[in-house]
Parts: sequence; structure tokens; C-alpha cells
Amino acid sequence: MRRKFMVVPALGAATLLALGACGSYTAIDLFEREQVAEDRLPDSIPVPEDQETELDPASARLAITHDGIEYYLAKDRNSQLGCIYAVAERDPDQFVGGCGGLGQRGEIVTITGTPPVGSTGAFTMVTDDSDNQQLINDGWEQIHPNILVRDRRKH
Repeated sequence: MRRKFMVVPALGAATLLALGACGSYTAIDLFEREQVAEDRLPDSIPVPEDQETELDPASARLAITHDGIEYYLAKDRNSQLGCIYAVAERDPDQFVGGCGGLGQRGEIVTITGTPPVGSTGAFTMVTDDSDNQQLINDGWEQIHPNILVRDRRKH
């Protein structure tokens, strides 16, 4: 089963590819640590309140800041969906995000489009044990164990 969820930022829509399947596989160690104040999603990110995409705000973690963009990972209350948000570091009203199934190893969700800062043109969320060599061979850069980015100037 595939699920799609898209947050539409003020600057335009993101293309969302939900690449995972539903299930209980959630191999992302980042979720195992306690949430700290810096991990909380910016207020500008709406939290869906429907049953299918009920994001758990307590699961949000700031994974990394790279090239002017803060990358947050989160999951839904049932640990079925993994979500990633790219937020402009200096303007949290500019963000792009989406969710995909946590049901299998590898890519969870890939987003094309980012806030208009830095050089990132796409980003993807992966599980800890994902084999990312093909993505890296295709020009993606791994910036975090669970995040790869692609430079918009190269593709």
C-alpha cells in the first residue's frame, strides 16, 4: 500500500514520491533518543489531524542543518509513515515536506523542490540500513545517515 502526503509551502508545490510500503519496520535510530527543544517542528509547519497522516509532533527530530536548510524527521502516531521536512534556516515559513511508508528497508520518501536557499534541489529520507550506493553513484550526497540530497545545479 502506498500513501502520499504533501505539505505545500508558500513558494510552490513539492513533488512527492512515497517509496516505502506500510509495515512496522522503522529502522531509524534517530527516533530512539529523547526529543530536545531544538527538535520541535517550527510552528509554520501544519500538523495534519486526519487518521491517515496523523503526525506525532513528539517524534520530530532535527537531523541536520546543511546549506541553509534544517532537515527534520518525524513519524506518524502508528509508526507507519516516516516524514521529512526541509525548512529554510532563516525563514521557517519557507519549507517543503512529505511522508512515505516505513514498511521496508531503503528509501522512505523523496522530495523534489526545496526552500529557495542553498543548492539542494531534491532530498530523500532513508532507513539506517539502506544501501545508498546507487543514489550516490547517481549524484546524490549523503549528509546524514537518513538523508541524501541532490544539488539542483548538477541535475
